[in-house]
Amino acid sequence: MSDPSLQIDLSANGLLLGEEIGSGGMATVFAAQHSDWGDVAVKVLRADARKRHKLRFAEEVRVLSELRHPHIVHVFAAGVTEGTTWIAMQRVSGGSLLTRVNTRGPMSRNEIIRIGEQALLGLQAAHDAGIIHRDVKPQNMLLDKWDNLKLCDFGVARWSTPERVDLTRTGDRLGTVSYMAPEQRIQARDVDPTVDQYALAASLFAIATCRKPRDFSLSMISADVLKIVPAWLRPIVKRATSYSPRERYPSADAMREALISLRSNE
Repeated sequence: MSDPSLQIDLSANGLLLGEEIGSGGMATVFAAQHSDWGDVAVKVLRADARKRHKLRFAEEVRVLSELRHPHIVHVFAAGVTEGTTWIAMQRVSGGSLLTRVNTRGPMSRNEIIRIGEQALLGLQAAHDAGIIHRDVKPQNMLLDKWDNLKLCDFGVARWSTPERVDLTRTGDRLGTVSYMAPEQRIQARDVDPTVDQYALAASLFAIATCRKPRDFSLSMISADVLKIVPAWLRPIVKRATSYSPRERYPSADAMREALISLRSNE
């Protein structure tokens, strides 16, 4: 059950909140209608959120407001109403990639390539803007009614440009461990964009096998883990999850080119 304090009146902003459609550690997401935008999703910060969460929520608004890309969820507006912070964003009706795989099973070769290509286009746009997502995973990849992918949840994203303030403290471990590059598990502050490659490769592993990723960087288990990856996908996963960032692809675009070169005629 959602926090009753989250049921705020946003009618002055043209928004009518509907049912709860998602919930996380610091926010709840509601379906909503807007007089001009139609169906939207409204992410509302929980009343008991700590100051640090409030700062990260505000940072997510800034990140998404600066990113305009077909494969990144679009933000329409944000504000504070009755002391509660909210974001109105594009509502993506097809659910998450995780839900899709859990209900339909592993994706086909060309589906995986198409999803990976779209995710990498979105990630390259973010990286070009100086933004590292740091929490790429199937739960944070949404599908619209045409099965096009939209990256979402930039709540722990990091600005890699020196003029931006990074909220990450030394020693912070942000992200989701199963999808996290080894250097990010140690500390998230000084990671580079290749951590998103690692996380996407782990996500491709998950949608190809319907299994939770394991630590690809440990040589003692990586060979066994890779055995269950389809042979055609194995080189991509192996390189993108290399222990050393220098051994991964030089960019998201380079990983995308390697992936689409494997498209079959099925």
